Amino acid sequence: MFTIADFTGQEESDIEDLFPREKYAELLNEAYGLKAKNKLTAEQLQAADTKTQRVVKQAESAFRTMPAEVEEFDHFAPSGWLIRNPAFLDAKDDDTATALDRAEKLFVTFNALLEED
Repeated sequence: MFTIADFTGQEESDIEDLFPREKYAELLNEAYGLKAKNKLTAEQLQAADTKTQRVVKQAESAFRTMPAEVEEFDHFAPSGWLIRNPAFLDAKDDDTATALDRAEKLFVTFNALLEED
């Protein structure tokens, strides 16, 4: 049996944890149009909830402290934005490469299970 944690190197993980913190913060900033003082960083996500490694839980905590004009966090919003903006994953940076490598490892692992007799 596999969990997402097997592909992230964390004790606990959700699918969002395939993204390194900084890349997920960037995704949140884009998906929610966060600018200036509301723009999130990896450090802010981690500081928002130090009791968990799960970036979704950290994002939930971070969004609870946002001003009222910022849309409430919904963990489907970043994935919806990503589907509409796939070029986000075309970036040539280490965090994007890490996210794509983790996703590839996940799919290779599960595809291999389908091939077993």
